[in-house]
Amino acid sequence: MSPRHQTQSFVALIAATAAASGILYGYNLGVIAGAILFVVDEFALSPTLKEIAISASLFGAMVGAIAGGKFADRFGRRQSMLWATIVGATAALTGAASIDVWIVIAHRIAVGFSFGMLACVAPVYIAEIAPDNSRGRLGALFSVALMVGLLVAYVVDLSLSSVEHGWRLMFLFGMAPAIPLIILIFRLPESPRWLDHRAGSNGQAERPDILHHTIRPLIFATIALACIRQGTGVAISTFCAAELLGMAGFSSRSTELFGTVGVGLVYVAMTIVALGLIDRYGRRPLLLAGLGGMVIGFGVLGLVLRMPEISPAAAALAVGGLFLFAASFALGPGAVVFLLISELLPQSLRGVGMGIASLFLWASYLLSTLTFPLLIGEFGKSAVFLTYALLAAIAGLFVFASVPETKGRKLEEIHKGA
Repeated sequence: MSPRHQTQSFVALIAATAAASGILYGYNLGVIAGAILFVVDEFALSPTLKEIAISASLFGAMVGAIAGGKFADRFGRRQSMLWATIVGATAALTGAASIDVWIVIAHRIAVGFSFGMLACVAPVYIAEIAPDNSRGRLGALFSVALMVGLLVAYVVDLSLSSVEHGWRLMFLFGMAPAIPLIILIFRLPESPRWLDHRAGSNGQAERPDILHHTIRPLIFATIALACIRQGTGVAISTFCAAELLGMAGFSSRSTELFGTVGVGLVYVAMTIVALGLIDRYGRRPLLLAGLGGMVIGFGVLGLVLRMPEISPAAAALAVGGLFLFAASFALGPGAVVFLLISELLPQSLRGVGMGIASLFLWASYLLSTLTFPLLIGEFGKSAVFLTYALLAAIAGLFVFASVPETKGRKLEEIHKGA
């Protein structure tokens, strides 16, 4: 095989790994959006237990993020991805066999641990091993696959909504992307950058001083980017899409589930658009454009919900705002943030730094999920969506002022001396 064909085959292997890991992450994150409707009926859940079941995966993801960063630096990126995938496959089987709500919750915690590790390690591995001229596309492919996984989860939820105990199959299908991912990981080499750094540290991954004055700004920037991705309303549009459509006047369960699939289609379509733009125009322009659209989308939704009576036309406008938010998130933070964090961090800090950023990512996601119903009860729907629009605007100002462009630069050039 010629060197060119070897390179193409290697890039295809990385792409397949990015796709499988993203789909596994996205499916297991999103499947609860539909499954919870039936788990509530199956086990007669109280509102509190329902919220715990929905949020349990985010607690698991926070633990998985920290574990992923530590494991990736100590045992390698490839080995950490393998462990995360095995945990996800086992958890999917456990969830399908649940006999009470506590096993469902344990399943969601384990699933969260799995995709929390994957979200930490997979972007780092892809950034370190991908050719420099295709790093953006391959990094964004992970985010595309994540959105595909979310969409598949919504479609599976809808398809099984009329099947008796269909929620068990919804959970079980989480094994489908795990099996090919395990096979792919066994074909992958370890990250050469991790191996070189470990060899240069006498066999031990160096522990950087994250409080050093040259490191603190990097940590702050990556934490801020993580919070922007998950703390500006995406938790609402993912977990609460069906309820949002209900607020807008679509009251039947099937209509709400169809609407959830529609949101998933928007996510996938716009992340694919970002895939074609990220190495051409760069990370910053996509982030800024996406955040601008998120401001408008939730701003429109918030203003419509201020109306004392919502007409059919106003309801359609509100749904349009939701879809604009989803499209803009997918184009900007959804496609860019994982890649950008892994690029901004220096080699000595990439594993643990990604773990710290991921911890804040999931903490902000969890905070959004838990506070959404409480804030609506206290301040009303309109005020909550307008507040998220304001947060997206503040995030845009931060990106404009503080986030550098990394397009076309080698990883070592981005943070020389760090």
